[in-house]
Amino acid sequence: MLTKELSNGIKMPMLIQGIPLAGASEGMSFSRFHDIVRYSIDCGIKGFDTSAAYGPSEEAIGKLMPSIDRSSIFITTKISNQQQQAGSIGQCIERALKLMKTDYIDCMLLHWPYPGYTDNWKELEKAYKKGYLRAIGIANTQERHVIRMMKEDISVFPHVMQTEIHPFRTIEPMRCLCEQTNIALQACSSLLEMRPMITRKRVLHEISEKYNKSIAQIILRWHIQRGIAPVFRAFNEKHIEQSASIFDFVIEDGDMILITNLNQDYRLHPESMNCPGY
Repeated sequence: MLTKELSNGIKMPMLIQGIPLAGASEGMSFSRFHDIVRYSIDCGIKGFDTSAAYGPSEEAIGKLMPSIDRSSIFITTKISNQQQQAGSIGQCIERALKLMKTDYIDCMLLHWPYPGYTDNWKELEKAYKKGYLRAIGIANTQERHVIRMMKEDISVFPHVMQTEIHPFRTIEPMRCLCEQTNIALQACSSLLEMRPMITRKRVLHEISEKYNKSIAQIILRWHIQRGIAPVFRAFNEKHIEQSASIFDFVIEDGDMILITNLNQDYRLHPESMNCPGY
């Protein structure tokens, strides 16, 4: 599986599966959750993304942990807005470690650049320096957040930024800024939940037919060729297999441009609903 070396030398998978929301309240049993994760690992997927905001999903990972090789997978999780508001970031990290039954977290993100995030960032730095976190970053960021971090009195610059990226939101300036500052970029909502604006777009159908790949495979491959690690969700075996099978073809430059030109700066998750004013 293709990896990207972070600025601190840690290798991050370039394909990351957003794990399902576990627990009866989310409509998925722990048993089904474990089947999905195990099958994904069998298909060669090594990166998994979760958050304290995703119900008992960290706990579900912990129940699975004794049966898998911890060193073979890369886990990204996040400090929720509620946790940031409450403070005690160190305790939140300890809780995540305990729930997931692991001695370390591969990548810990602040879920949003919530007001006060620069102070919370300094708490992440402490846990990183102690070895509990192999890499740290922020999710749902924009250029201004990266620029502000550059101006802050911080000792560890972000290794990873995760934000919404898909063919209708390409954020080229952000991608270039991350390249210049050696920050790895992850794309959440990378497939735009396969909504009709994706599935009914003629140019995507035409490119899909040209390469004999599904539209989802085309988009995931487009991300990777842009140097971005897509976070995707696939919960049945066929879709998991397809998502893992994107390393045996290359999209031509002309087709890459056609996909990128679909950009409308469309955002599925409005920042104003989650992080007002930031």
